[in-house]
Amino acid sequence: MEIKLRNKRRLSQKELAERMGTSQSAIARFERGNVNPTLDFAARLAKALNAKLAVGFK
Repeated sequence: MEIKLRNKRRLSQKELAERMGTSQSAIARFERGNVNPTLDFAARLAKALNAKLAVGFK
């Protein structure tokens, strides 16, 4: 979902990383599914993409 939203916002990985205060390589690893994001990472991602973060339990 994040890749689609990043592309919809017309942001490169580098631009998104700068908004989040992280590295482009961290964004690439996340988009490839190589890492489980922390809640802090997810919150910064949502803020950088101007999106809402929803966390739920089943």
